[in-house]
Amino acid sequence: MKNNEQGVSLTGGFWISFLYEFMTTRKRILIYDDLLIGHHLEYIHHLHKGACEYNQIDFIFAVPEKFHDLKNKLKWKNSDNIKFHFLQNSPDITKGNLLSKSIRRSKTVKKIALQYSVNEVLFITIMGFLPAITFVMPKKIKISGIIYLIYLYRWKYSSLTLKIVDSLKYLLLSKRTNFKSVFILNDKSAPVYLNRKFNTSKFTYLPDPYQPIEESNLQNIRKKYEVPEENTVYLHFGGLSSWKGTLKILDALKILNEEESKDKSFIFAGKINGNIRDEFYQKYYHIKDKIQVLCFDEFCDFSFLGSLCLSSDFILLPYSNTAQSSGIIGYGAQFNIPVVVPNSGLLGKLVRKYNLGYSIDIGSDKKIADFIRNNSTDNYYKNKGSNYMVERNPSHFIQHIFRRL
Repeated sequence: MKNNEQGVSLTGGFWISFLYEFMTTRKRILIYDDLLIGHHLEYIHHLHKGACEYNQIDFIFAVPEKFHDLKNKLKWKNSDNIKFHFLQNSPDITKGNLLSKSIRRSKTVKKIALQYSVNEVLFITIMGFLPAITFVMPKKIKISGIIYLIYLYRWKYSSLTLKIVDSLKYLLLSKRTNFKSVFILNDKSAPVYLNRKFNTSKFTYLPDPYQPIEESNLQNIRKKYEVPEENTVYLHFGGLSSWKGTLKILDALKILNEEESKDKSFIFAGKINGNIRDEFYQKYYHIKDKIQVLCFDEFCDFSFLGSLCLSSDFILLPYSNTAQSSGIIGYGAQFNIPVVVPNSGLLGKLVRKYNLGYSIDIGSDKKIADFIRNNSTDNYYKNKGSNYMVERNPSHFIQHIFRRL
């Protein structure tokens, strides 16, 4: 009899202990990013700041080891509810086809998610994990993420294969139950359309935050780098790559004759993608004696980028992919410098809507050269300003994400 009573007691104690642990377990969210190029470090910083404020939830930030080298470019607050997991052997995201890459990356995320017993995963960028992530990740773990490239803006020009791939991805996002929130970056109309089209409420607008830079710490760099005060300065910065039109700008400078280029200066700032590095420098050395070109091939501090903006007259963004926004237009708005973008897609739409500069045909080196020939220091846009920044500060970005987690 005593043994039975003891057995009942042990069983009851086990369930009481289990229920107590279940009811007191804190929610855990994994924030995953295997890239640190471009805006990624900024977004991680914004989300880290938000995680500090939501201290009733535990957060694990899974980021590349390169974070150690870059984190000093921003200030990070310590908080007991935040841990970092460093990706020592990040899956190679450049090798293989779409499916094999998504499987490889998804398995890495699953392993980390199970290691920390998380309830949810938030991807800084989610599309590279489709279609595999919804099948690889356990159903009990909810998935959220940010979408940058909005297929609606390229549908008209897409091949049949690309249209099928895009449609399948969005069907998965809308129909699979483990997808929780899908954040559409910097376009208010797209989530409304997508929710209606796919009969869901998962798609939601997310403002693209600008990086606040204290102007009191900035300086005009013209004197330091011997840029004549009378020169018109054209700035091209961020991660420098082919699709961002970096090489097309250099080709445009080659077209300009000596008279057309004598009162102009060009600045390239940011890490040059390895795929174009050799070609970039080949073109650069070909023109550097004809026209003043400054090149800062490095991950630039935000204060330095601010100083470059303060010292420039135009920001050149001849992107070939306009179906997504760009954080660079936030710099243009913050420093009241006109940006120059193609007249298509979401990028052109935002520049026109918020009066951020020029949305024109700059799809070729000749078109870029024409713009440079015909425009000098522009006071119209510098004096007009824009309300683009009103709802795009980091606090709005944080609120939009954390209220959906």
